[in-house]
Amino acid sequence: MVLIDRTDRKYWSQAEGDQYWIDTEEFTQQQQAKTMQLSTYQQAVLDAIFQRITTNERPLKGLLIEALAGSGKSTQLWLIAQVLNEHGYTPSECRFVVFGKKNQLDLSAKMSSKVSQKWGKSVSTLHSLSFAILRDVLGQPAHRFKVENFKYRKIAQDFQLISYWNGSQREEGELIREKKCKSASDFLEVVEKLRLYCLESTVENVVYIKERH
Repeated sequence: MVLIDRTDRKYWSQAEGDQYWIDTEEFTQQQQAKTMQLSTYQQAVLDAIFQRITTNERPLKGLLIEALAGSGKSTQLWLIAQVLNEHGYTPSECRFVVFGKKNQLDLSAKMSSKVSQKWGKSVSTLHSLSFAILRDVLGQPAHRFKVENFKYRKIAQDFQLISYWNGSQREEGELIREKKCKSASDFLEVVEKLRLYCLESTVENVVYIKERH
């Protein structure tokens, strides 16, 4: 990345074909990124990435990194992107996958400011990546797919587990009626947690979700 100082406190940034003016704050952040002190673990990860790059094998050999919340995973990812960018890899060859739209927007913004705007576009959520793969495999455009946002609610209502409509009359579902669950939203939240943890709907797993959340 080449940065050129100008008298009006604006700076010209050029990377991966992107050319745009940035303000003083962003310029300062980029300069600090170049001189930031990495932890032993962060440096070890970058060293491992560099070792894989020097083999000239594509795709790169796998690398598993385990990290706790707040340990700097987002920073590590854009640092990795910088290394890949500096060694000739393009955003189209890489995909940074996160869980949740908020995380995707946050990491994408960091990638755009720390590396380049094109690298910011290489960040996607797990669901959007899966959806894109599904479209490619089936050879169908996005508008041909129907996303069922209330799929599990409808299934529960069909089995009369939660509140459902019997003609024009609203009936309490079995779970609510027998006081096995306080509300439909509580039940659906448990179902969602089981899906997220990839657990079967057993009594033991429901108790596990209850105790954890």
